[in-house]
Amino acid sequence: MGNIVRWGIIGCGKIAQKFALDLALCGSGILTACSSRDERRAIAFSLQHNVEKYFTDYHLLANCPDIDAVYIATPHSHHYVHTLLSLDANKAVLCEKPLTVNEALGQKVIEVALKKNCLLMEAMWTAFLPSIQEIKSKIEHGIIGEVRHLRADLDLKQKLKIIADYCSHYWLEVLFWI
Repeated sequence: MGNIVRWGIIGCGKIAQKFALDLALCGSGILTACSSRDERRAIAFSLQHNVEKYFTDYHLLANCPDIDAVYIATPHSHHYVHTLLSLDANKAVLCEKPLTVNEALGQKVIEVALKKNCLLMEAMWTAFLPSIQEIKSKIEHGIIGEVRHLRADLDLKQKLKIIADYCSHYWLEVLFWI
């Protein structure tokens, strides 16, 4: 087996919990440190996932010499700052989606990653779903013609909300008859 990537996580919320559990299964990485502004949360996360170090200062995590890569799991509005912080410390970065809140900030972090020669990746796992790969292949081979506009919603909760919005009167009728 190749080198083991030593990971640090910025943010100890729900998505970080999932990442930590998945990382424990993969064998090519180890969770070395975590950080949260809330010390109790950082301690609880480190105990739950057997993480050797925890920090309440994101700068300390980013600059920790025992970390090769940082997973950014904070709210969207903080992705830009935490990604730059990690890149400035010459760490590879896997940032939850969206990478940044707008294109201009996204371009800036890409420029910094290129300048620092650091890996930067947005956690856009949906791009690798078999259905998406099939659509991409059909577009590339001209099977479905020229794509001029595409709108996709891969969020089940959103779909249920749309169904509820458009069909609420039907549900009221069903409830009336029950």
